[in-house]
Amino acid sequence: MSRKTIRVIDLLEEANKQLRRTDQWATKELKEGVIIMIESALHATGNYQGFAFIDDNDSKTDTLGYFSRQYYTTLVVIGVTIPHLSHQTKSSGIEYMHATHNQA
Repeated sequence: MSRKTIRVIDLLEEANKQLRRTDQWATKELKEGVIIMIESALHATGNYQGFAFIDDNDSKTDTLGYFSRQYYTTLVVIGVTIPHLSHQTKSSGIEYMHATHNQA
């Protein structure tokens, strides 16, 4: 087994991208799974800073709009809370999440 590492910020950016989707395959169930994953990762690494609905007028519980949201984290180095980071700021010291995978 080898250890693989993914940066939490990369996971956050992918989660936010998936939660912004509006195509026919961007279902409540898909988005709910993304939410469970990103909240767990952000809480486990001390990087959770909340979320905002993409459309506050479409955020009734258990609707597609309720699961359409963006998560936030804090840039530890400069103390700014933002919904996602540009490539220029990705080396800011955000904690990493480790996962172990079997390799053939």
